[in-house]
Amino acid sequence: MRPSCFFNSAEGEIEESGSMGNWFKDGILRRAFDLIVAGKEGLEKDGGDSESSVQSSLSAGKKKIIEKLGAASAEMVSAATREETPRAAKEIANLLFHVLMFLASEGIPLESVFSELESKFGEPGI
Repeated sequence: MRPSCFFNSAEGEIEESGSMGNWFKDGILRRAFDLIVAGKEGLEKDGGDSESSVQSSLSAGKKKIIEKLGAASAEMVSAATREETPRAAKEIANLLFHVLMFLASEGIPLESVFSELESKFGEPGI
């Protein structure tokens, strides 16, 4: 069964509430987050790799990561406003990357974000 939007399968079945499913455990967001966390751990352990863009961003600190989030958000809005769909997809991917960087830098588990997202299902207006 190939997962689709959030917790729905391609066949339209909804996975059990509270279940992140394989898409979460093995998906690209999980792999990217794990890579960033590994970069953070390497930076903390031995100063990191000077050629790692992840470690370079992490070592720049929270303020710089937040600035990158703001810039990525603005680029995504700019692409969406101009109806530049391929560019918007690229900018959304960049925004997601910087969100993951922020989460890792602050020690916020990715699971907590997805649990919060899942809790929104069934709320009025959603």
